[in-house]
Amino acid sequence: QSGLLTGFSVLMLVAAGAMFLRAGRERAPVTAGAGPSVAGPTGHVVPSTAAGGMRRSVPVLVLTATGVGLLTGFFGVGGGFVVVPALVLVMGFDMATAVATSLLVIAVNSGAALAARVGTPAHVDWAVVGVFAAAAIAASALGSKVTGVVRPRQSARAFSVLLVAVAIYTLVRSLTHL
Repeated sequence: QSGLLTGFSVLMLVAAGAMFLRAGRERAPVTAGAGPSVAGPTGHVVPSTAAGGMRRSVPVLVLTATGVGLLTGFFGVGGGFVVVPALVLVMGFDMATAVATSLLVIAVNSGAALAARVGTPAHVDWAVVGVFAAAAIAASALGSKVTGVVRPRQSARAFSVLLVAVAIYTLVRSLTHL
């Protein structure tokens, strides 16, 4: 388990560094739908998102999603720590669109995982679920208000700093348990 946590910490540090560097190179925030849409090498494009998102190559989208799924399954974690960097770095989403897309991906993924465990002996502590869900909903509402005030470049850098903090905490915890 310590080896997995160490690997995940390294992955988060790499993602944080890449996101921080990308945010530093951007002169103007990249917004979904900006500029001409370009089809991928196969000519296939993914339809635009509801937010007016950029068109994507189907193979790149499938490879990115598969990579996220493999990392999630391998490390036993996912959420924003894997999905948001993938959407920003590989798919070229701006932070606001990446976060919104990530939340929907996480909700669908969580629903599928819960459905797969229905009828198994897995125990669910509904009191913990209720508290986590209520707190997450409240914090999400607050976070969406903050997003409207913070510039995308600052948001990407703040997310990078958060990734580094979580990575260092996870790395220290895993190394002290070796």
